[in-house]
Amino acid sequence: MSNKILGTIAVSFLFLSISFGQVASNEAINYLNAGVDAFNKKNYVAAIQSYSSAIQTAPDYVKAYYNRANTYLNLKKYDEAIRDYNQCIAIDKTFTKAYLYRGFIYAQKSDIPKALADYTTAISLEPDNASALINRAVLYMQNEKMQKLS
Repeated sequence: MSNKILGTIAVSFLFLSISFGQVASNEAINYLNAGVDAFNKKNYVAAIQSYSSAIQTAPDYVKAYYNRANTYLNLKKYDEAIRDYNQCIAIDKTFTKAYLYRGFIYAQKSDIPKALADYTTAISLEPDNASALINRAVLYMQNEKMQKLS
């Protein structure tokens, strides 16, 4: 996975930790922060454990699901990541980044229809989301190229 994508995910962690308006207990927030610290140190197992503890403490804590999903993504544990992105969306259907990263995984798994659907949903939520626009365009171009070759 490219360093640019990993950097974007790390920045997303920090952004969500600071700004996503969700109420959680101090205990859940402490677990989340411990997870972010572990992730930044590339200790992904400890990060997953901390995010899981945050989820046990606050079952609707979307930030914890999102951060754990991103950690699974870094480990290329795509099914686990998809499960957590699905949970993010179940909690907050307007959570654009969950659609964006789930779409990325579907593209990695060559499930182009699902990837396109997620990118399209992300664009409907944030019409100026450059990542979703670019990723969807690339998939359309690749798909068109593949159809011409077959």
